Amino acid sequence: MLKKLLLITIVLISLPGCSRSGEEPKGRPSDGIPVTQQLPVIPQIVVVPTETIPPTTHPLMVQHTLVPNNAPLVMSTVAPEPPKQPSLSNDDLPDVAISVSSQRLNGKLDYTGPISIDSESIEIPTSDSGPIIIQYRLPEQMGPIPNIDTGTVQLLTETTPALGNIEILISDDTGLIFGQVKKSSESRIEINLGGLVSLRQSSVVEGSATNTQVEVNMIDNGSIIAQIPIGVPTSIKTSIGHLDILVEGSFYFNPDAGLADIFTPYSMTTWIVRKG
Repeated sequence: MLKKLLLITIVLISLPGCSRSGEEPKGRPSDGIPVTQQLPVIPQIVVVPTETIPPTTHPLMVQHTLVPNNAPLVMSTVAPEPPKQPSLSNDDLPDVAISVSSQRLNGKLDYTGPISIDSESIEIPTSDSGPIIIQYRLPEQMGPIPNIDTGTVQLLTETTPALGNIEILISDDTGLIFGQVKKSSESRIEINLGGLVSLRQSSVVEGSATNTQVEVNMIDNGSIIAQIPIGVPTSIKTSIGHLDILVEGSFYFNPDAGLADIFTPYSMTTWIVRKG
């Protein structure tokens, strides 16, 4: 009887365990069925520490400041250079420099009035902005230029592709006292020195050599009184006084057909000073 009761008790105790073995635990997903309820994701700010690069101790760099990265671009305005004051060439050769208000003069002037002349320059008070200054250095064995209070000035300065033309002719009532001419022309060049006196190139027959030296003659009262040597200072007596003359060059240039519109055939460079 006792054994039978013990067996019944064991069977009753084992029945609840078998009935719970087929149930799924709450909160655990079954195979193949997703969980519909999940924990929310909370955003977070993550601070990454900045790495500081220590300064270099390389011997080639310790004495220099490192260039900053992404530095702003600084634009600087370059100031234009002021115009250079015209001056004589830095040598002992004959030369002139013509300026007004410290700038090179380029143009034409016909003037009669007061003139100031010294051993280095000629001052012509013609402009409200300042006088015209002619700096000069005469050829050796020529000069000085006579000093006059009033006179006439014919002045021309211009630049051409072939030659920079310069004509300075300063005269008193008698005639030329100073002239410096560097000129090119389609026809032979003649410079009126006052009265019936002039300096004139000879004509050249067309078809001459490409570059030919041209004779220069002194004309007085319609007649040739002297032929002027090229490159040598000479003194000639004329009806307006004794003239010191240096013809530096006198040429006839026969350009090719393609250069005929640029170069003119005749050219002459000369200095003239009347002795006081």
